[in-house]
Amino acid sequence: MNDQAREASANAFLGTEPVGKLMRKYALPCIISLLVGALYNIVDQIFIANADYLGSYGNAANTALYLIFAKPLLTMFGGTVNAETWRHSREYFFWITTGIPFYMFGQAMNPVIRADGSLRFAMASTLAGAVVNIILDPVFIFLCRWGMMGAAVATVIGQAVTAALAVWYLLHMKNVRPGREDFRPEGWLVRCMAALGMTSFLSQISLVASMAAVNNMIRKYGALDPVFGQEELAQIPIAVVGAAALVIVEVFPTQLTAVFGAANESPYYLQFAVKCFRIYLCMVVFACVNKACFIFLQAMGKALPSTVLSMIREVLFGVGFALLLPLWFGLDGVLYSMPVSDLLTFVIAAVLIAGTYRELR
Repeated sequence: MNDQAREASANAFLGTEPVGKLMRKYALPCIISLLVGALYNIVDQIFIANADYLGSYGNAANTALYLIFAKPLLTMFGGTVNAETWRHSREYFFWITTGIPFYMFGQAMNPVIRADGSLRFAMASTLAGAVVNIILDPVFIFLCRWGMMGAAVATVIGQAVTAALAVWYLLHMKNVRPGREDFRPEGWLVRCMAALGMTSFLSQISLVASMAAVNNMIRKYGALDPVFGQEELAQIPIAVVGAAALVIVEVFPTQLTAVFGAANESPYYLQFAVKCFRIYLCMVVFACVNKACFIFLQAMGKALPSTVLSMIREVLFGVGFALLLPLWFGLDGVLYSMPVSDLLTFVIAAVLIAGTYRELR
């Protein structure tokens, strides 16, 4: 039996099993993998915030993305809000960039492992890296007192563990064993991959643009605020928004903020954090639905509608409202931009999904 026949036989149940059973089997490990991936940054935020020599300066520094051009990117994402945040941003940025190859490889291989039928291994490999990060964060931050470098190094080691497990699996795949000829590009396949891949790429890039706009408006209008315009408090709005974006809950904002170091901070930290939870995340359910719509349209081969919907959310609404609403509402306007964008995107997504279902019928 050749590779294609073996793969078809192994995956025949996909066409015969009830949809609900398949959803439970495939969706749950995928969701857990995504949540575990998010744990990396959440864990870093918690340990950084509770280190008395880092606190909100460290959390404000940890909103920056880890790409190539350090200074302009750190500036774009609010790293220059004050001197202390800038110092921590540069330190974290330098060390976290060493892990980019491990992160990209692990993230790329996780869907391949799932597609090979090893859902539990895909989940376990991601979980293993997160556990390593959780163990090493307190060791490097509190015992070694490596500060932002410690948080970054712990993350990189965790990502390297996930990447190493992915390499091992690729050498022991169950259903698909690629031959040399399988790596030869075929025009029609490349075009299909490029169309769908570009959708994901533009979605991620537009998200970066949206976050950059939000962070810059927070820095700009925070400087005009009578409280956060003070040098020693300037990092609080960026630190709070960076933590709140990772915690999807509205019920216990005070208790959750305490986990992220509120006890060590100014009372203004807690005050702004509660406001951020109440406003910034009030439409987070729609945000989750919108993301699912992006992926659904992409999976149905509708690359253009998926891309357009994503660009509308992140660029037209995400950037647009982040720039416009503060003109009338000041710093609070930046917080309003998130729920307004998610609500309007949900309306558009509902129309697109309804049209897609009509086509399917």
